[in-house]
Amino acid sequence: MNSVNTFMGALVLLLPSLCLSQPTTERPFTVSVIAYSSPLQKVYLLKYDKKVTKIDSAMIDSMNNTIMLHGTEREESHYKVLFTKNGGRVDLAVTGGEEVGITYRLSSTATNTVEMRRGLSIEGSPVSQEMLRWDTISTNYKIWARQLDELIDELRQQRTGEQEMKRMEAKRLQLWTEDFDRTFDFVRTTGSSVCAYIGLISAMVSVEFHPQIGRDKELAVLVEYAQKRFPDSKLGKIALLGYEPNNSLARVAKSVSPLLSKFAEPIILPDTLSRAASSTRRGKYVLIDFWASWCKPCRQESPHLLEAHRRFKDKGLAIYSVSIDEDKEQWLKAIAKDGVGQWTHVIDQRAFNSDYIKKYGITAIPANFLVDPQARLSLLICVVRTWSRRWRNCCEA
Repeated sequence: MNSVNTFMGALVLLLPSLCLSQPTTERPFTVSVIAYSSPLQKVYLLKYDKKVTKIDSAMIDSMNNTIMLHGTEREESHYKVLFTKNGGRVDLAVTGGEEVGITYRLSSTATNTVEMRRGLSIEGSPVSQEMLRWDTISTNYKIWARQLDELIDELRQQRTGEQEMKRMEAKRLQLWTEDFDRTFDFVRTTGSSVCAYIGLISAMVSVEFHPQIGRDKELAVLVEYAQKRFPDSKLGKIALLGYEPNNSLARVAKSVSPLLSKFAEPIILPDTLSRAASSTRRGKYVLIDFWASWCKPCRQESPHLLEAHRRFKDKGLAIYSVSIDEDKEQWLKAIAKDGVGQWTHVIDQRAFNSDYIKKYGITAIPANFLVDPQARLSLLICVVRTWSRRWRNCCEA
């Protein structure tokens, strides 16, 4: 399962791609953003390649709710428009010469990605529209399955309702299978290499994470199709490094995440009292948690971090949370509101320009790393809620 976490953690840095016919020079493109009901916040245009590159940024609010972001591009590549206060993000597949338009009706009550996207529309980029439609439906499946996960865990802890638990497990398996089958069709029908390999990576993760769905042969068919359909895709060459049919994704994960098993880069940043605080903890496992107050998925992890802290703090686990907030006041408010002040919190106000973001190869948050007692990176974690059982097995071994 470690390979899945590594692979999903690396998913967002595998998205640039080549079309079958590419221009030879860079051409300008624009992204216009209209955001209704927006608080005062900075909006970034970020390019996701082997690293995250800030291309442009602008301030937006409810009065000045229209901005224009600019870039240049030679080939179809993956970008994100990131809203720093509410954690909204828009994935784009942009080609030079395009004039992309985003209209976003921001909601302060949205609790998950699907709810946040209900007020989102994209114009001027058919590939981005296609990616949004698929990703929204796929995310729906994952949210439903996650809700069943939580109900199953509750029943398992209570040791009651065995029949109901079996019924929920069957429904969860159905959701996983339907999600894979939809993704299979998406990859086979899209004309975009970006969309194809985004979908293919999602399918590879599904097969590794949920072997119960029994789709190994279908995955091998999908890989062969993508290789033949988009033979010149740089994304494909990166995504399929080390892939072998019916084999674990461990080799793939290792090839795209060379940090594993190496010594962790020590982090020293100011804590909540402006004192220099180090991530080094001799003889302990350290969960390094990169997050920000404006990142809703990060904030949704808070209860699971609290649970991990409660259960494992006396078994050798320390938590070291690194915020990439630019606004220190918002960071402190988020710590207080979520009630997570029991462990070390530090801030790097350079945000995505942080040296640590680059050294740890982070392209999206939340991003979590487990450092072993020998100070080696031993695990990349997508979400803490899926990790607790593995940590329990580790510390009880």
